[in-house]
Amino acid sequence: MSLFKTYWIVLKTTKVKENDFLLDVFCYDYGKLKLKTTKSKTIKTLDIWYILNFEIDVQKQNKIHEIKNIKIKNEFDYLNKNYLIIIKYLELLKIINDKCPLWMPIFEIFNILNEINLTKNITEEKIIFSQLKILNILWVLKQENNNEKIQKVLSFVNKESIKNILKLKWLSEDEKKILEKIIKLS
Repeated sequence: MSLFKTYWIVLKTTKVKENDFLLDVFCYDYGKLKLKTTKSKTIKTLDIWYILNFEIDVQKQNKIHEIKNIKIKNEFDYLNKNYLIIIKYLELLKIINDKCPLWMPIFEIFNILNEINLTKNITEEKIIFSQLKILNILWVLKQENNNEKIQKVLSFVNKESIKNILKLKWLSEDEKKILEKIIKLS
């Protein structure tokens, strides 16, 4: 048995028994993993979008490892967000869960999630730009577009850091729809 500690964000939770849950998490050091936890009276129920610090009990015979000593580092503040922002954030987590391979650490993706969680004035547009950046990091973003302004945005997303991307000002409603279509097609 060995233990290791690092930071994680919960992408998906699945209840398997009354108090047992499987978690799809994205880790700063290890990428996407599947983990198991047991609910207790002293631990808050784990939900998606929590960034956690916890220990993993690695047992060679198991493919799904147990987690212990869970501490919530921060979380997406959904209370002061409108419905569209929450939906876009959930879509971003789904992109990571669906497109990231297991056990492949991608530090920049974790940093994007952390930056979004720490940003006070997050908007639907900033999350869309973050979705584009994550798709770009994973090499699945469709880079070509006939619209000149959209092409500039895609190029900017390709070259810049998330801090600079989150400074972008918004586009028209039509351009937003084009970007959303690009995300769905990627």
